[in-house]
Formats: sequence, structure tokens, C-alpha cells
Amino acid sequence: MAHTQAIRWTKVQDVEEKHIQELGEYAVEEQNKKENWNLEFEKVSMGWFQHLAGNIYKLHIKADLAGTSGDYEAIVWKKHNQCNELMSFQEL
Repeated sequence: MAHTQAIRWTKVQDVEEKHIQELGEYAVEEQNKKENWNLEFEKVSMGWFQHLAGNIYKLHIKADLAGTSGDYEAIVWKKHNQCNELMSFQEL
């Protein structure tokens, strides 16, 4: 049986930072394209990261869908080459 190491997340100290909010907006835009949704990004409310071939961010996002604000969790991989990849997106 393979041994797996638990993922350790570090809390983002200031989720108001521009690049964190931009990652949240990116996640919502990508999810809209992928699933043909019409979410409107509001803000990133909490976030964590881990350093692994770039940074992987776990973000709690507030977004509006048809006039109702909801909470979502997105996992975004910000690679060393500055490309982003949305790894997962789900409603909380």
C-alpha cells in the first residue's frame, strides 16, 4: 500500500490582496465557461494555500446566482509559469 502524506494548508493572511481576489474571480469565470453557469463573483471570503509546483489555493468564494448569494469552494493551481488551472469548484 502506498503511503500518502496529508496536505498541509496555510491560511492566507489577507484575502483582500488583489491577487487573491483575482484568483477567485478567475475561478468563477472558468466555472461559468465549463458548466454554462451565470455566477457573478462577489469576493473571496477565506483562503488557504500550499506550495507545490507553484501554489495551490483553496478559496471560499461568495458569488451571486440569479439574485441569490451563495458560498462556493474553488481549488486553483497557480503554476510557476503564471498559468492558472481551476482544479475543482463546488457549492458549500
